[in-house]
Amino acid sequence: MVFLLLLLSSIMLNLALIYPANLSWLVFIFLIPLFYVAFKRPAGLSFIAGFFWGVTFFLIHFSGFLFLFYEQANNTLGVVIPIIISIYCALYGGLWFSLANYISRLCSRDTFVTFLSWTLWTYLYFVWIRYGV
Repeated sequence: MVFLLLLLSSIMLNLALIYPANLSWLVFIFLIPLFYVAFKRPAGLSFIAGFFWGVTFFLIHFSGFLFLFYEQANNTLGVVIPIIISIYCALYGGLWFSLANYISRLCSRDTFVTFLSWTLWTYLYFVWIRYGV
């Protein structure tokens, strides 16, 4: 159930970014399944869950590069490059989930603290993805 909701979240964000003219409104609700899991099953959001979210998001997001490298590369090693980049970026998703879950567990599992922790680390994650990577 946890991984299905994470898959739904990453697909919604991808659809919002790939088809912004029609599906841009999904960018406002893609966090709902993720935050639902954070409040209902916080133990399910570990590094592995974040890595899964990141891999599903970045493999879909970088699929254009995958097809480009497949068509233009002279050997099959060219296909591996976008996959390695996706896995590298997915590591930050795992770090995002780990830190947000750790801080919310450390600070007494209060609902407000959980919401504040996930909101803060989500903001920092997207700032890092935008400017740091």
